[in-house]
Formats: sequence, structure tokens, C-alpha cells
Amino acid sequence: MSVDEFVSELSALAEAAGPRELRPVIDALSRPIRCRTVGRPGVGLRTLATGLRAAGVTVVDTGADVEVLVIAETAKPEDCRIAVAADGPVVVALNKADLLGAAVPGHVELVRRITGAPVIPVSGLLAIATLDDELVAAIGALATEPADLSSTDAFCAAAHSVAAATRARLLEVADLAGTARAITAVRAGADGRALTALLRRASNIDALSAAVRGAAAPLRYRRLCEAMTRLRALAAGTADPRLDAMLAGDTAVRAAMVAAAEVLGADGMDTGPDDPLRRAVRWQSYSRGPVNALHRRCGADIARGALRSGVW
Repeated sequence: MSVDEFVSELSALAEAAGPRELRPVIDALSRPIRCRTVGRPGVGLRTLATGLRAAGVTVVDTGADVEVLVIAETAKPEDCRIAVAADGPVVVALNKADLLGAAVPGHVELVRRITGAPVIPVSGLLAIATLDDELVAAIGALATEPADLSSTDAFCAAAHSVAAATRARLLEVADLAGTARAITAVRAGADGRALTALLRRASNIDALSAAVRGAAAPLRYRRLCEAMTRLRALAAGTADPRLDAMLAGDTAVRAAMVAAAEVLGADGMDTGPDDPLRRAVRWQSYSRGPVNALHRRCGADIARGALRSGVW
């Protein structure tokens, strides 16, 4: 169960003549995580912002919860200054990663060391690439009639049955690396209609979206904890048995467990084991150890949720 399910239960109670004070709590829990793309000119800020929006991420110009620092190739001093000045968590998007080839892992590790932030290789261009019928047909022709893919100039200049203007448009949409990937996929039997989805997967935009969510995990957890505190006060003030029952119910307990596990998972921790009793013992012990206040509360919520998950 998740926070969304808990919000659904709260909404149902509010609609069933529940306390009017529920609505601000529901609104706070339902507020999306907002991110902002920042970086130097020329690194693809607008393209990546469009790709993130298409992936379901809320992108804003101000008031962001997470900063997505977009860089190309490597981090410059200006990038580091942007990262340090950020008000909230930072995720680094190593854009145009499709142009780096086999060097991507080395660049990712270098940028991670320089910025101290999680780094996700991504291609903003491939994330928004849409191949229309003309471009799909061009990819099919290029799959059977090879073209010079050694450079963009060579690709457009060489004699070929696909018109030079079409090849140039293909580069605008998918760049050379994306074009080569699409050609390889068609040669391997991919349906031309699936190429847009293939390029989107290759862009790694979903991994970047997941990283934004991970960076915001502490914020989501704190929102839930604050909501629970407000709801307990409301339950005490109204003596509404429905609200008391909801706060003590499985949905609330498991929502706290899931949100807490996301916090610890984002910090690289394995939130197992799967066995409920062993999980409860592990995280109860963890919460009583030398950890910070956030992790202490997370550990206690995981232990409580694990006990509720078991059938004793």
C-alpha cells in the first residue's frame, strides 16, 4: 500500500461528510514533487525539461523541490557552484550521454566525485524523439542500404536513396547515435512503429525520473509524518471514530512503511528482509542505534508496518 491509497481513503472520508479540515491535509499530501532544470547555456535544459514533463514529472521555473543540474560531458566550476547554491536536493543529468559511447561510466563516476550528487546519464533529444512515417521509412531504407555513419557531415553528404533533407531531419530528431540505434533495431527485426518507444527507453529518461523521486523521498516522508500529526490532533479534537479507525488502520501504517522504505532505499540501503518478523526485528534494532532522527523514525515505521504485514 502507498501514500496514494491513504489519500484515497482520506478523500472518501472527506466526501462522506468528514471534517472539513481534512481537505488541506489531502491537498498537502497530493501536491506533486516539483523539479527545475538548471545549468549552463547550451547543455539542453529546455529539451530535457520537455522530456521530464513527458515522463510525468512536474517541471517548474521557481519553487522546486528538487534541482536537476544538467551538464554535458563533464562538470565545470560553474556547475559546481550551481550545485552548492541549490536550496534542496540535486540530481545531475549527464545529458547527451549517447554521444559518449563506452566512456559513459567513467564520465558518470567523475561527475559524481566532482559534484557529490547522484548522476544519471541521459539523452534529452531521444527522450522527446518522435519518428513520423517518413522517418520510419527512412530508417527502414537505411537498414537495408547502409549509409556512412562516421559523422553527421558524412551521413548527410553521401549519395543515398534517402534524400539528404530527410537524413538531415532524422539527425535533428534523433541525432547520429539515435539513428544508428534505430537502424540496428530494425535490422534485428524491430517493428518500425515501435522505434519511438525504443528511442525513449534508450534515452534513460525513466531512470532520471526515478532519481528525482528518490531525491524527494525525505520530503514526501516528512509530508506524510506532518499529515499524520495533524490528523491525530484533528481526531482528538473532533472525537470522530472514523478518523481514529483510519489512523490505526492498515493503510495508514503501511503507507508510512512504504514512504520510510523509499527514504532508506534512496540512501542506498536494502530495506529487507522479506519475512515480516525478521524485517521488523532488523528495523526496530536499527531505529534504536546510532542513526540520525530521520532514519530513526523511518526504521520504526518500517518495523511497525512489517509487523502489520504478518499474519500472527
